[in-house]
Amino acid sequence: EHLGGARVFSTLDLRSGYWQIPVRPEDQRKTAFCPGPGFPLYEWVRMPFGLASAPATFQRLMDLILGHLPFVRVYLDDVLIFSRSAEEHLEHLRIVFDLLRAAGMTIAAEKCELFQDRVTYLGHRFDRSGMSPDLGKVEVILRWPSPRSAPALRSFLGLAGYYRNFVPHFADRSRCLYELLTCCTKDKVVDLASRWGELHELALNDLKRAIADLPLLAYPDFSRSFQLMTDASDVAIGAVLEQAFFSQALTPTQKVWPVYEREAYAVFKALERFRPLLWGYHFDLVVYSDHKPLEWIQTATTPKVQRWLISMSQFKFKVLYKKGRANVVADALSRVVLPDDEGEPAGSHVPAKAVERLGGRILEVQEEYPVPEKLQGSLLPACVLTVGDRWSTEELVGQQEDDQVIRV
Repeated sequence: EHLGGARVFSTLDLRSGYWQIPVRPEDQRKTAFCPGPGFPLYEWVRMPFGLASAPATFQRLMDLILGHLPFVRVYLDDVLIFSRSAEEHLEHLRIVFDLLRAAGMTIAAEKCELFQDRVTYLGHRFDRSGMSPDLGKVEVILRWPSPRSAPALRSFLGLAGYYRNFVPHFADRSRCLYELLTCCTKDKVVDLASRWGELHELALNDLKRAIADLPLLAYPDFSRSFQLMTDASDVAIGAVLEQAFFSQALTPTQKVWPVYEREAYAVFKALERFRPLLWGYHFDLVVYSDHKPLEWIQTATTPKVQRWLISMSQFKFKVLYKKGRANVVADALSRVVLPDDEGEPAGSHVPAKAVERLGGRILEVQEEYPVPEKLQGSLLPACVLTVGDRWSTEELVGQQEDDQVIRV
């Protein structure tokens, strides 16, 4: 988000980064090792690779040297420098080189790229237009064979998941693969051949196609207003903030939450996910949702939603209703099939199996019951609980008691 307006880029790589940090004399004996029988013990006088604290120690040093510079990003021994013009970039490079020289750090000149209009950094490609995945990493994913073991599937999901911010409804696309991996881990099954089916193969190829057609994520413009669009389905939640995507699969417990709570949860997780961009934002943040009752989320009385509101109180936002067809991006992030809003309003007639009044008798209804006009349309999902054969009386009562919208 800090690269907005950048036109010139450079990347630096430190030479044998860890070895540039000396080990205190009193701690050198703790690093002693024997290379083999008949050899003496050796001690490291410079920080070696492999120590548990080595990455954190090196990152802390680099943050102390360059972390205060707004035009620099550092991850271990990889440094990214970005500027708005060549003249500004030259001055930025002088500042960085002076700080590294003063700290006694050296760079590997053969691995550096200076004054570039496009660079690759940490698996992403940066240019003046925005950020996109490294084509080399994408090529590896596209050529990945169908996994036949749990470790192979875990490796694929780990690499593909690194680019989940670029893939719409990633959580829903990969849900069956994660479920298979969880099942194999729980049952300690290494070979996937007996459990790998057509559904998993389709999901794997779908992820590959989505990654092959990845979009360019533009840098945010903080001089303009942000619009956050959220949606929730039966299996996942989704959100889009300008060019940024977010999706997350729901747990079995979350899937049985009332619609109102799932939609509120989508807003809560989206604000949490995009907090680095939205916190302290001085404009009004407009959150669009296709669930109209969510407009009154800030007056909710359910304990669960109130807990989320405490966390969301750090943001200045308002929720506006947006029909599902208009909220197509966030809706696609949370489901595969979009609802059809044309024609007769959804739910104008509800086939009721049975309706029970708490403490009263069961009333069997075989025909369709016309719902009052004021309840038709977008308000209906928050007011009606559809009852199917899978519901027992105890389950229905429990759902009614837990739902603040329909409870009596």
